[in-house]
Amino acid sequence: MEETKTITPVLEQIKAYYLEMLPFNKVLGIGIDLLDYETGDAVTSFNMKKDLVGNPVAGILHGGVTASVIDLTGGLSALLSCARYHQNKPLDVIQKSWCPRPPLICGWII
Repeated sequence: MEETKTITPVLEQIKAYYLEMLPFNKVLGIGIDLLDYETGDAVTSFNMKKDLVGNPVAGILHGGVTASVIDLTGGLSALLSCARYHQNKPLDVIQKSWCPRPPLICGWII
């Protein structure tokens, strides 16, 4: 019972981060269907909408959407593993392990 009390807030924080704080996930309309703390399994879904079509003639999903969903689902699984690694630590310590420093953004235009 004590373990469930610890795990539930962590899972809720992960869901809130992915669903509320990441704008691109909102654009895609991502839903989180499963977060399994024990196995690290993550299942996401989204509804097909015309704004996500890459080829209007064929009506197929844009490849970037597919890649993004694969990436974010893998990220969810990695975040679960990170949370599990720190499982007996306070929630604030677990949260800091997700992003220990501000992300560095850089790029090159050629």
